[in-house]
Amino acid sequence: MKVSFSDLPENSKLWIYTADRELSNDEVNLVEKNSNKFLGNWKSHGQNIQGSILIPYNHFIVICANQEGQNLSGCSIDDSVRFIKTIEEDLDISLLNRQIVSFKEGEDIKKINFNNIKSEVTAGNLKSNTIVFNTLINSKKDYIDKWETTASNSWLNKFITK
Repeated sequence: MKVSFSDLPENSKLWIYTADRELSNDEVNLVEKNSNKFLGNWKSHGQNIQGSILIPYNHFIVICANQEGQNLSGCSIDDSVRFIKTIEEDLDISLLNRQIVSFKEGEDIKKINFNNIKSEVTAGNLKSNTIVFNTLINSKKDYIDKWETTASNSWLNKFITK
């Protein structure tokens, strides 16, 4: 059941998927349309799941689910992954590649492969104060507080030269 992201409790479960490229406005509209259908049918143990899907910066898909009063079943989580895979197929994009590291470069979103982090640091493109997107978080509260953070406050800190 679709609900506003702001209405979900802070402890709601959250998944972040990074697109390998920016989505066009038409693609965002398609994802939103499909999201409404998915959320309208999403269930766990026969009960509707209150959820919300965001598409920040046209580069990410964020799924958030209220888990208060119910446990999200493995099947319901599998359903969300199938939804993401359908988007991948429909738009010819990759959303499940966990090797993509995203950060801000001015107003732009830059994406690099995990294996290129050291070269980006050496080139000066990734610094301690660079705003990065922490896709490892898994709750609404952490999304609000820690999703956009400096590289020095993220797992990337170990790659940054002091």
